[in-house]
This record gives sequence, structure tokens and C-alpha cells, in this order.
Amino acid sequence: MNVKENNYNISLIRIISMFMVVMLHVIGNGGVRGSFEKNTLNYGLAWGIELLNYSAVNIFALISGFLMYSKKNYLSRIISFLVKTTICSILISLLGIIIFKEPLTVSLLYLIIHGSIPFFSSLWYVSQYSILLLLLPLLNAYIQAENKPYKYFFPLVGFYFLNIFKIVSFNDGYNFIWLAIMYIIGGIIGKFDIYKKYKNIRWLGLFFLSTGLALFIKLLTEHINGSEYSNNWAITYISPFIIIQSISIFCYLQNLIIKEKNKNTLYIISKYVFGIYLIHMNPFIRTILIDNKYAFLSKITIWPFLVIIIAVLIFTGCLLFSVFLTNIEEYIYKIILAMCNSCIKIFKREKENV
Repeated sequence: MNVKENNYNISLIRIISMFMVVMLHVIGNGGVRGSFEKNTLNYGLAWGIELLNYSAVNIFALISGFLMYSKKNYLSRIISFLVKTTICSILISLLGIIIFKEPLTVSLLYLIIHGSIPFFSSLWYVSQYSILLLLLPLLNAYIQAENKPYKYFFPLVGFYFLNIFKIVSFNDGYNFIWLAIMYIIGGIIGKFDIYKKYKNIRWLGLFFLSTGLALFIKLLTEHINGSEYSNNWAITYISPFIIIQSISIFCYLQNLIIKEKNKNTLYIISKYVFGIYLIHMNPFIRTILIDNKYAFLSKITIWPFLVIIIAVLIFTGCLLFSVFLTNIEEYIYKIILAMCNSCIKIFKREKENV
């Protein structure tokens, strides 16, 4: 697999996946889905829209595995992610305080700094992905160890059953263990070019089939068990349907032919999409921009189109904000690196003099 040849497809996948994340947050955290009564047409439609976007989190882990399974320069990547994410999170919080005129106290400043450190982040994906990065040497060694795709099947399935029997907890996909499994699958897809095994029409058909089955099982189970029943195994990040959905849409997008004129635009936009997540889910901003702000849409007939429009506006606004913040973050990061290098040189000089 030639990563350079395919990185524009990965850029496209990153962009689409982040838009899917925004859609999930608007329809879920925004209060749209929760405003509909169960066993109604709009309730089923809301869950259908959410399910179409549900694979976004798994896809990001697949991307990491796909791109990094053969990489060996772990330390610089880990340090870069941790430092840049910390800087960006602090900047977002401080700007949020200024914009919304919140009083800056010592305790609030402590919470901002503490919460901006990736390992302690209030954003679950940031904290769990940070732990995942520390496991890269082990994960990559495992991916490189086998020479046939099927040899990974039984170990992965066996590990999956450990969660079913409560020996290991995947926390419904909200932890680094599950991200590691999706990372391995992404590495396998990249190593053996799995995405090339089927035509795109099959990958797309598999995506809609798994999505439809997940929705059908959820609605049927709720209908059988009563309107108050909401805990459904079919709709979690670790659900077999969502796993298949994630892999199939990833492979479909990876197979697309990107026109030459669009490649540079996709690459540039993809550099800033992670900032969209950090911005719109920042605790200060999400309370103003996301949390239960769109329940009123449920009273409007064309609510699905309005959800899409709002998601586009949030995505675009946060993208522009991300460009601004990322440039500042990069500048601060370079200053920190320069200071660290200067300290190392001084230390070496002093050591030589002794």
C-alpha cells in the first residue's frame, strides 16, 4: 500500500468523518432525537440519520492504523500530538471565556490547564487516543507479525468475546482498548489492501445493509420491550453492525478516485478538521453551541434538512476558527521546541565543562 498515493483519500475520509461527528452531536447532544416520542416515524428517522453517521469514531481509529502501522518514529508523533492538543485546548478555553465574558478565577484557570492536558481531557476521545499512542510500538509489532489477514481473525474475535463475558471492558467503545482494536483493523486494511478486494458498489451496499439492520433491530427490540427500553447492543461503537459499517464506508471512500484539481483543497482542509472537534466540544463552547440547543427543530416539518444546515454551519465556522488557532498553536509549538533545544545545548555544554 502506497500511503503517499492514497493520502488524498484519507484527507477526504477525515473531512467526511468529522462532519459525521458534528451531525451526531447536533442530532444527539443538540436534543433533536430526544424530542421525538418513541415508536413514531420521526423517532425512527432521527435514529436513521444518527446511524448513518455513527461510524465516525471508529473510522478515525481506522485511519490511524491505516497510516501508522508501519511507522517507527513514535516519540516525535506522540510529543507533537500531546503538546499541540494541550496548546490548542487552552487557547480555545481562554477565547471562550473572553467571548462569553466569563470571569477568570484561579480555580477556573487550573481547571482549564488540567482539562487541556490530553490524558485528563474532558473530551473522551482525546484522553483515550493519547493512551492509544503510547501503545503504538506494541500494536504495530502485532500488525507486522503476521503475513496473512485471516491469522488476525481468531485473536481479535477471541478478545472481543472477553468483553462479552465481562472479562475485559470496552465501555461500549469509549476507551483506548476499543480504539486499539480498530487501529489494528485499520492497519490490516492498509497492509493487505483489503479495500481493493471488492468493488465500491459492494462496499456501499454493505454499509447500507449493516446500517439498516442495526436500525431495524433497535426499533424492533424497543417495540417488543416497551417504549422505555433504550439500551440496545446493536447501536454501540462495538456492535458488529457498526464495525461492518465503519469498515465498509472506509473502504468505499478509500477506493474513490480523487480528481487532481480537488486534491490540494482536500489536503489543506483535512489538516484542520481535528480542531473542529476540539472547538465545538470544548466545555465552554458546547454549552452555547450544542447542548440541547436544537430540540425546537423537532416541531418543524423539514427538521432533517435544518439539522444538516446547522451541522454545515458549525463545521464551517469551527473549521475557519481552527485555521486561525492552528497557526497560533504551531507558532507556540516552535517556540517551545526552540527553548527545549536551547536548554539541551546548555546542559550538554555544562556537562562537557564539568
